[in-house]
Amino acid sequence: MDAFYPVPAIALVSLALSILVLACLAPRAVRRMRISPSAGRRHNYHDKWLEALERISSRLDSCEVRSVLTEMAASTLRARTVNIWLYDQGTRCYLSTSSRMEARFRKVPASHRLVESMLSSGDPFNFADAGDEGEIADFAFFTGSIVCAPLITSRELVGFMTIGPQTNGVAYSESDVKLLSAFATQAAVQIKNIRLGEDLLDMKESDAFNRACSFIMHDLKNFTHSLSLLSHNARANISSPEFQREAIKAIDLTAARMRSMIEKISGGAGHIKTDMRAGDLMSALENAAKRLPASAARELSIESPEFAYPCLMDSEAVETVFFNILMNAHEATCGRGQIKAGFHAERDSVVVRISDNGSGIPRPLLEKGIFRPFVTTKQNGFGIGLHQCKTVMESHGGMIEVESEEGRGTVFTLRFPANGEASAGSRAV
Repeated sequence: MDAFYPVPAIALVSLALSILVLACLAPRAVRRMRISPSAGRRHNYHDKWLEALERISSRLDSCEVRSVLTEMAASTLRARTVNIWLYDQGTRCYLSTSSRMEARFRKVPASHRLVESMLSSGDPFNFADAGDEGEIADFAFFTGSIVCAPLITSRELVGFMTIGPQTNGVAYSESDVKLLSAFATQAAVQIKNIRLGEDLLDMKESDAFNRACSFIMHDLKNFTHSLSLLSHNARANISSPEFQREAIKAIDLTAARMRSMIEKISGGAGHIKTDMRAGDLMSALENAAKRLPASAARELSIESPEFAYPCLMDSEAVETVFFNILMNAHEATCGRGQIKAGFHAERDSVVVRISDNGSGIPRPLLEKGIFRPFVTTKQNGFGIGLHQCKTVMESHGGMIEVESEEGRGTVFTLRFPANGEASAGSRAV
């Protein structure tokens, strides 16, 4: 019987080596899973398409469309991971907000071969069919993606979606891919409609800004006329004490009106140029607090950070952002509430939160977009301050967010990139 032992031993060693090799190749094996004509579940295509049509077409924000699309793909197809990239005109790249993948894959340039492949195919495809080499294969491997579904409408690639393996390990069926294509098409149409609406709104806001500039020019003309008239009269009456008193009053009043107008239009709706240097966020916040009225300063409490938070920034611009938010909080509390500011670090960013227990922001204004120019809760406001804050944060590669509930208060969250790299824009919750 001893003569037969070596054969099983060799077999066991071979089996162990095979298991080891398969374990090493497992990640790429996942990527090579192909679409099976019969595998997976069959779907009631009509019902699921109607559900997607109803849920996606009712969304008025691209981020909401992204969320609904992610949830439907994950639940209906049992996808272990779902990632979506949407085109950003500013960077000319497709951006993902997922924090589960490496940063280098969250930003896909329009020149990427994957984009070329999607534009040429127009339909969902399996990454295994794209070959095992090059940037497409690397993208699939490092993002854990099996299938790619372009979000195309009117020959425009507004984004794309990838899904990882199914939770039960079964290959995706043709029915799965057909349903995924329907979801992607509906999402592409809605995102395109949302962006066309935003472009139209931007045009209207630009027209409103031009009209506001006309009003400002008219006021400046009146101010100039008043000062010119005063200068002319001074030549003949400068020695009169009564004229001197009236002249001082007129100059003070004109200066006050000009100062008020400048404060209202400060920042405008244009691009802000920043002077980026090493600075400290805590110092910028403290300087902003020093500019507050005494009643606002009494409301404010700043949580001292455990660490210094240096940042590449335009200190004056960031100080203005803090000042605008603190003043808004002071006005929301009517000088009788609490304003808190604190810092904490996340993986790729430094986060500053400023909260108050004031009147809050009405839901309709949040939905309209509180960071848009000319959107304001103030009766006599221009609606420029928060738009200026958004513009400054974007120029720093950061993000500003707001959460608010009427009667309970508001929280502004500002995210500054710890390494100075650019990130996405803003949103209201």
